[in-house]
Amino acid sequence: MTDTELIVEPGRQDLVIRRTFDAPVELVWAAYTDPARVPAWWGGSRFDTRVVEMDVRRGGSWRFVTTNRTDGTGYAFRGVYHDVVPGESIVATFELEQGGPGYLQLTTDTFTEHDGATTLTSVVLFQSVEDRDGWVPTDMDSGIREATDRLAAVVRQASAAGAAAPADAALRLDVVASRTVDAPVERVWAAWTEPEGVRAWWGPAGWTCPEAVMDVRVGGSSRVTMRSPDGHDVHNLWTCSAVDAPRRLDFVLEFCDAAGRVVDPTELGLPPGIPVPVPHVLTFEELPAGGTRLTVTEHGYTSEATQQMSLAGLEQTLDKLVASVAGARPGG
Repeated sequence: MTDTELIVEPGRQDLVIRRTFDAPVELVWAAYTDPARVPAWWGGSRFDTRVVEMDVRRGGSWRFVTTNRTDGTGYAFRGVYHDVVPGESIVATFELEQGGPGYLQLTTDTFTEHDGATTLTSVVLFQSVEDRDGWVPTDMDSGIREATDRLAAVVRQASAAGAAAPADAALRLDVVASRTVDAPVERVWAAWTEPEGVRAWWGPAGWTCPEAVMDVRVGGSSRVTMRSPDGHDVHNLWTCSAVDAPRRLDFVLEFCDAAGRVVDPTELGLPPGIPVPVPHVLTFEELPAGGTRLTVTEHGYTSEATQQMSLAGLEQTLDKLVASVAGARPGG
């Protein structure tokens, strides 16, 4: 592995970042493009990074939110993948949502393997020479070096495991559950997206939902709390990546503390194997007889035991939703 090289030539509107990793290209590619691993290196050690959306394909979008643990300052970044050749290259835009000079860029990443080592070269193109020159005097140099150092650590961990995925990620298991609800699709959608509806059913058998603050829009984050029978609260953030009311809802679920700080599920005493975050896809199918077929898919579990535990909890939760919607029927 070599140190990170930054090339900033006078009079040009681009800069080049280059780093060589002592690992094959599939390991570097996986660390760079897996939403579960990006938070471990993106944004610097002072920041918590949350992957809201990361659809690594031509035409796909990405959106990351970082929070400074020192002062709580948050920043949102987004872009579009213009071209993706798996294991070889990525062309994507990079934009700071809050705006600012130099924060609209086009980045071309290339991955080149030679003798078991992989060189990642990123060419960052700014809109003008002035934008680039205005960006360079910031803490860009130290920030980029820190991020690539952290990326190297993620790659080393994968390399030590001897596979493109970490040892605990050899499996990628989904949790899928469906229910037929005797209610119009709009009512089932409301049960998932309106505060009163969510509070009526969220959580497995015996649990209650004392809080549901809903923000159901692309990029919006809802905060939902479920309370165990012994009074223990578990807080979640649901951040939407796709909203097609009342047909489909995509969001990522993250565990957080009472202050809204994202935490690893294991910090809450939950078993390993839960993806961080947990991608959810919900589909609402209107049936000819007038009911609704609701299907919930959770992606990325890495332990069969945890997958089965989560499936059992989801099944109980959906049973409560069905009962809640039936009880909300006009005249019922």
